[in-house]
Amino acid sequence: MSKPNNFATTKPTVVLLVMPDAEPKVLKDSDDSIMVFANLKKAQKHVANRIEGEFHPLIEYANHEPVHGAGDREETHNRRCLKCNEFLRPSYRQTKSVMPDGSEMAVVELDCPRCDLNE
Repeated sequence: MSKPNNFATTKPTVVLLVMPDAEPKVLKDSDDSIMVFANLKKAQKHVANRIEGEFHPLIEYANHEPVHGAGDREETHNRRCLKCNEFLRPSYRQTKSVMPDGSEMAVVELDCPRCDLNE
């Protein structure tokens, strides 16, 4: 069963330092305000260039304003269920489809959280 993906890579992102057995800390600039990056790639580039390598395994990323299912909506291009109009979620199951010329094509199935998963 697929779980909801709430992290969207194209939304504004913050960098978290997650130490074991401690409260996560948000990356701040010299003015003591939270650093918000335009997307995940910009945050990763900043971490790669400005943060020491020993901290890289402890770094995590989060959306500045989290939205439930934002990552799923990004992956499925906002596709909706035809029955209940709920946003679909990738199921990570694949089916093979044989084309008329004999070649095979893999198709990723999508699940509706309400109709298929009973959430």
